[in-house]
Amino acid sequence: MLPDDLCWPITHMGEGLSCLVQACKWSAPREDTISDEIDLHSEALLDDWIERCAQEHLLEAEPVRFYYGETETVLRSAAPALLRVPNAPGSPTGNFLVLLRSHRYWIDLIAPDRSVRRLSHANVHDLLWRESTSTETTKLQSLLAESGIFRTHRRMQRILLSELLGTSVQGRGWLLRLPPGSPVRQRIQAGHVPRMAAVLLGSYGAQFFLTLL
Repeated sequence: MLPDDLCWPITHMGEGLSCLVQACKWSAPREDTISDEIDLHSEALLDDWIERCAQEHLLEAEPVRFYYGETETVLRSAAPALLRVPNAPGSPTGNFLVLLRSHRYWIDLIAPDRSVRRLSHANVHDLLWRESTSTETTKLQSLLAESGIFRTHRRMQRILLSELLGTSVQGRGWLLRLPPGSPVRQRIQAGHVPRMAAVLLGSYGAQFFLTLL
């Protein structure tokens, strides 16, 4: 599956939210559709709609805003979340990504065909900003070529793009979280406690074995 196939149309945000909730095993599957009366360009209306849908799933939706230079920090801790792909100026309503789990080096995303795909943080970063930074990327490449630097490290390109963009383009999304009064079992699963416990036990077992040797 190509990275482009991981982007959901903004009009299917309700379906993406339901798929995410089901994959997290937080609620039974259901279909939420965005009303034609909602202005997708209105952040306030879209925030209210997402919040209502999350409440119907007995969840909390926390809006998040971030700039290009803050993307790496967001990707490390956002999931499960819906992240809207920033649009290029004058483009249609745009797309969004469904983040299921964040790992150290990669992220699990839910595709529109409901399959789970794994991408590196770098690839998700580029996919998230590719459309809105195409003009700046072209300018940067031309500047590097004029300076005699035809290729540079991917991370260095992001640093330079961050300086070029500043606060001119903003990403946005919604973090899905269990409310404080949710069952303990769900909160343990959401916090990945079993996986962390397995890692700790494995580390302790390895240390004990080495001590015996």
